[in-house]
Amino acid sequence: MLSFFSNITIKSKVISLFIITTLAAASISLVAIIGLNDIGVEIKGISRQDIPLTKAVTNITVHQLEQAIYFEKAVRYSKDIHKSQDALASYTTYKDSFLAMAKKVDKEIIEGKKLAEKSIQLAHSDEAQQEFIKVSKIFDQIKSEHIDFDKHVEEVFRHFEKADYSTAHQLLPGIEKEEKQLDEVLNALLTELVQFTEKATLSVEKHEADILTNITTLATVGIIISILFSISIIIAITKPLAKLQEAIKDIASGRRVDLSIFTSKDEIGNIAKALQQIDKIGQSSKRIELALNCSTSSVMLADHNNDIIYFNPSAKEMLQNAENDLRKELKDFDVEKVLGSNIDIFHKNPEHQRSMVEKLTESYETSITIGPRTFDLIASPVFNNDNERLGTVVEWKDVTEKLAEEDRKRIQAEKDAAVAKENARIRTALDSATSSVMLVNNEQEIVYINHNLQNAFSAIEKDIQQQQAGFSADSVVGSTMGDIHNSLVEHQSTIANLSTEYQATIHLGGKIFDLTASPVLDSDGERIGV
Repeated sequence: MLSFFSNITIKSKVISLFIITTLAAASISLVAIIGLNDIGVEIKGISRQDIPLTKAVTNITVHQLEQAIYFEKAVRYSKDIHKSQDALASYTTYKDSFLAMAKKVDKEIIEGKKLAEKSIQLAHSDEAQQEFIKVSKIFDQIKSEHIDFDKHVEEVFRHFEKADYSTAHQLLPGIEKEEKQLDEVLNALLTELVQFTEKATLSVEKHEADILTNITTLATVGIIISILFSISIIIAITKPLAKLQEAIKDIASGRRVDLSIFTSKDEIGNIAKALQQIDKIGQSSKRIELALNCSTSSVMLADHNNDIIYFNPSAKEMLQNAENDLRKELKDFDVEKVLGSNIDIFHKNPEHQRSMVEKLTESYETSITIGPRTFDLIASPVFNNDNERLGTVVEWKDVTEKLAEEDRKRIQAEKDAAVAKENARIRTALDSATSSVMLVNNEQEIVYINHNLQNAFSAIEKDIQQQQAGFSADSVVGSTMGDIHNSLVEHQSTIANLSTEYQATIHLGGKIFDLTASPVLDSDGERIGV
């Protein structure tokens, strides 16, 4: 029996209870039948008037909310409809959806109005009749406000399509106010209908109790049967509600919840499905936090008061590594006390920084220096759907070592430039010298000959070629001494290990040359050539 009740709505459970009670009473006595007939009239009013009206108002409320969602999505894409075809297509889709839903809501309001007027005629009591008259008038109010809301939204659409964004955005607060007022009227009407239905249900129960006191012993059997069914219904409602309550507590505590156990097709099952969506959103937020915890980027989050409410392990490690340096300027700085502190702890002039952060409307990049440490910061404001500032997310990067490396490279570049400049002066002097000069590196490769030696080689090039066929005066640089003439190989071997001055006489191309070789040392005393 419990499985049967779990698959029908609460309204159906109430109707089932009524049917069983009526059948039991009908089998007992004519008195019971007459009495229960009166109860049936009241329940009939609930099922055919109160509940349909409640359903109609619920549908209007839900579809009005869908309208608002379509409008918000259309507004989101409106800023790009004159620049992007994709944005225009999305905007048109949501606009058309809004207009279609507007017609549907208008139709539902008219149907609700007709249902209220019909209920006035079918009311089983003066109290019910007055209630339905009141509901009918509220439907008139809803109809008027909904027409105004639709008209103003369509006006905003026209301004968007004319690229008149200024006028359109001036109208948005008024539309939000109309939407909120319409929601309040619908929610108030829905609450009133629910309360009226509950009151009618309580009235039915009272009448039932009065009748049961007047029936015979056989009526006791009917009461027992009714109680058994009532208990079944109560269990079918309260047991899953208790589980649902525990599930809500688990979700609030951030624990994972298995909502698949709620398989009923009644309102409780529907609530469980909605909670499942909420739980998915919560788990998604948790995954984002875990992702940030695993990120190598240093991320910090401050609330709207600039109090630090989160920073990931990378940020903590970065601050721990820099803690001693930071204390040189921030005497009381303690990484373990950062969480919960205000971002002012990082600034000498917190008023300026606070003002700058509070005025942020988009990401802002800057650098700060604290003691010997330099950090690059990217600060981005966080806003909710109402454009209210919720806080600021800041990405930190310690660039102290990077800047130091850049300084080292700059200094080295300056030194290299100075050496190059000095070498240029030396080369100019050697090119102007009347002596013949050659420079050989540690790999025995000739890296330089001055003009005088170049001219000497050119003058005896043909004579040298008779002894060394492949010789070319223009190819001396880049060759070895052995490439010039085989007889120089012996001197090349001696020069390769030279540590002091070396002198020799060589015969080349019919000429006699005095050779003087001296090692060339760098500033560290290392031999770099001859």
